[in-house]
Amino acid sequence: MGLQNGSLQLLFLVLLSGIFYLETIKLTTCYDNVNISGCFETEKKALLKFKEGLTDPLGQLSSWVGENCFYDSNGIAGGLGGEIIPTLLNLKYLTYLDLSMNNFGGIRIPNFLGSLAKLKYLNLSGASFGGTMPPNLGNLSRLLYLDLNSNVGLSSTDNLKWISRLSSLKYLNLGGVDLSKAASYWLQTVNMLPSLLELHLPQCQLFNLPTSLPSSNFTSLSVLDLSNNGFNSTIPNWLFHLDALIQLDFNSNNLQGGLTEAFSKLCNLQILKLNVNEITGEVNKFIDGLAGCPNSRLETLDLGYNQLAGTLPTSLGDLRDLRHLRLPSNAFKGPIPNSIGNLSFLEELDISQNQMSGSIPRVSRRLSSLNVLELSENPWEGIITEAHFANLSSLRELSMKKGSPNVSLVFDIDPHWLPPFKLRRSLQYLKRTGAELIRVRHHIHSRSKLEPLQGSSPTLVFQCNLKSMTNLAIYNNHLSGEIPDIWKDMSDLYFLDMSNNSLTGTIPSSIGSPNFLKFLMLSKNNLSGEVPSALKNCTNMGNLDIGDNQLSGNLPSWIGESMPSLLILRVRNNSFAGSVPSQICSLSSLHILDLSQNKLSGKIPPCLGNLSALKTEIKLDTERYDGYLKVVSKGRTLEYQAPILYLVNSLDLSVNNLSGDIPKELTSLFMLGTLNLSMNHLTGKIPEKIGNLQRLETLDLSQNELSGPIPPGMASLTFLHHLNLSYNNLSGQIPTSNQFQTLNDPSIYEGNLALCGLPLETKCTEVGGPAPGGEEEDTDDEGKFEKLWFSISVGMGFIVGFWGVCGALIIKNQWRHAYFHFLGKMKDRIIVAVSVHTAHLQRKFKQSLKKKVCGEGTVDALQAHS
Repeated sequence: MGLQNGSLQLLFLVLLSGIFYLETIKLTTCYDNVNISGCFETEKKALLKFKEGLTDPLGQLSSWVGENCFYDSNGIAGGLGGEIIPTLLNLKYLTYLDLSMNNFGGIRIPNFLGSLAKLKYLNLSGASFGGTMPPNLGNLSRLLYLDLNSNVGLSSTDNLKWISRLSSLKYLNLGGVDLSKAASYWLQTVNMLPSLLELHLPQCQLFNLPTSLPSSNFTSLSVLDLSNNGFNSTIPNWLFHLDALIQLDFNSNNLQGGLTEAFSKLCNLQILKLNVNEITGEVNKFIDGLAGCPNSRLETLDLGYNQLAGTLPTSLGDLRDLRHLRLPSNAFKGPIPNSIGNLSFLEELDISQNQMSGSIPRVSRRLSSLNVLELSENPWEGIITEAHFANLSSLRELSMKKGSPNVSLVFDIDPHWLPPFKLRRSLQYLKRTGAELIRVRHHIHSRSKLEPLQGSSPTLVFQCNLKSMTNLAIYNNHLSGEIPDIWKDMSDLYFLDMSNNSLTGTIPSSIGSPNFLKFLMLSKNNLSGEVPSALKNCTNMGNLDIGDNQLSGNLPSWIGESMPSLLILRVRNNSFAGSVPSQICSLSSLHILDLSQNKLSGKIPPCLGNLSALKTEIKLDTERYDGYLKVVSKGRTLEYQAPILYLVNSLDLSVNNLSGDIPKELTSLFMLGTLNLSMNHLTGKIPEKIGNLQRLETLDLSQNELSGPIPPGMASLTFLHHLNLSYNNLSGQIPTSNQFQTLNDPSIYEGNLALCGLPLETKCTEVGGPAPGGEEEDTDDEGKFEKLWFSISVGMGFIVGFWGVCGALIIKNQWRHAYFHFLGKMKDRIIVAVSVHTAHLQRKFKQSLKKKVCGEGTVDALQAHS
């Protein structure tokens, strides 16, 4: 009965999790034969006491009063917090504890959890714990599952070896935990877990990746996730001994070198992600090796955003189970191999942004499962006909944007042809010959057609059923004139991109009519006027980009009230005035905010520190991303495309008229990658806790009026690659430890006259200030004047004293004889005195020596004899 009661106790604790709901935990069916009210009174009291320590702002536990050992609810929303009271130790049979997806406000993980000896499952992920992980968790020798993922601010001490004591552990997830203090031996530690099946260490600030191990003990490993760290080595050799691997994720590191046929040893792989690295070379042997596996099970192969080159081998078609093939942004050349038609399960093919050429093969008949086809920005040739799209009934995304002015791809499609698919997204081809636009027939939707007409100043003409249009993308062309007021009938419009044209006039109010509009990109035109309030009807908006225009007026506060799902807000390079509306702070999903190059004034709202998506790692739906965005980061303008765009976290308020202090609340934006506040009128000090922004890669505070020292905590920003503090009033010594050793460009600090130390030429004094120079030169001149008079006085004194004595002796003969006679007598007296004293000392020494050698009697006899 006690064991059953223990199981019932864990049910209550399971329901504390924000990810479990009653429909997934079938209490009435799983425990039909258990007396749910028959648990011990002490255990009821322990659970009630545990409940008292919790904060429950939503009242989710209000109806639980302890009559039973569990709480029956329709689901917990994950808003619990407060204190974890040690009364849990009274639950002696507790084996399963899940407090995940709650908010415990940065408190430490309780030490007493290491005393729950029977615990087999511990899940504290996404629960906002902070501080260091308690090493006594290593006492949980029966633990099978440990998940501490997504606790921003959680870190390890320099002793991570307690993990090696969890000898039964099968699942370990420390994603987002700062392991930099244990970076030198993390691999040796986890290698001592022989039962480990899954190891998840993404975004753990690991930089050291040993390429070899004396022996691999965790050979049962099936999942290895080391993504988003800072490895800059080659792919390690020990990896190829883990032949049980099913998933391998090394994305977003700095891995170098090439890909070898050694991957043929990992024949159980289903998912392989090596994207966003610096891998070079060709892939022929690598793919040959993967394809050589008997009964290859590979489903996902992602090599995007590397420096791979060469042609795609025919053996690619032997990976028969492949569902996702992603190779964008490399340097592949040559044609698409016809063998790709063998991949009948293929759902996604992305070979965009390469140098591939030749004609696109007609293999669609065998690719009926294809959902996404990304072929843009390659110099394709040949003719595209209806046959290329035949049987692609599952196709939802098609991208064939031109990548070169020399592209000679021609569409020859019957305007009355109805494709077998319904695109969610489509990109328009426009081919220029001389100064004219060639008419291209292209279906935006299965029943919609857009035709740019010939002419030096082409005008948009729509000949389609507007009500059925869902996606319209006509960016990067030479369209001019005003945006037509035609949007009221387009109720299904989801995606609208007219950026990078020459459109003028105002934004028509009817653009706010399509309630389903999620992507509105009008940037880089010549639009003017204010933002129409009708856009507040677009309550599903995810990406609003109206930057690089001539828009004016106040930045609308209703953006923060009417667009709760907004992910990206970009209004840079306009003429917006007034203050930054605090309503923006309520946009919990916003992770890119660019208000730069406007006329905004007032203070930076401290509530920007509440932007949830910049505080904690939130799993965002990549389906909500489309198109591309240019972001100023690392000192230059970078273009990010979907789905990589969702990884970018940026706050840019530069080039405005903002004043006041930098709010200390911004230091809680732990996920922030870029912070640019340059060219404003900000005063005060750099916040002391700016070192909390551990993911920061770019920090630009230049051309403000900031004062005080550079906070020492900035040295802990190990991801920081671009720093600019120039032209402020900063003072004191520039830090020299950790990351500052790499930030050795003097231009970073120029224009701060009171700064000193390397890499500046101004040296520091013992108290940390600049050595004398600059404004202190007047004081130095006075000191030099005093030293000159002192030298003159000493010289005159020497001359008077020397010649006053020596001159008299030279001139008066009697004085000279008397003086030297006196010196002679004094010499004789000194010689006699020294001789007498020396003789006396010698006698005393001889007598002392004789006493020690012969004794007192012998000495007396010798004296009598003498």
